[in-house]
Amino acid sequence: MAPLASWGRVALAAALAASMCTEHMAAAVKSDNIKYHEGLSREDKWKAVGHKGITLWMTGLSGSGKSTVSVALEQALVTNQPRPYFV
Repeated sequence: MAPLASWGRVALAAALAASMCTEHMAAAVKSDNIKYHEGLSREDKWKAVGHKGITLWMTGLSGSGKSTVSVALEQALVTNQPRPYFV
């Protein structure tokens, strides 16, 4: 398994890709039946937990190890972060 520093690079790449995708998708919305709901701002959530969050989508063939990697990642995050936050 990759060292924790490698997970940081993966998380950074995923966060950058997600932010670019979100900005592009928000500009492309043309339907009038899509409603965005206001909740806590990202900044408020980040301040509450002490770090920014990401969404990591894992894709691959059946049996390729997605669940194994995700369980190991969750364990690493929970044991190495002072305040993990999962939704």
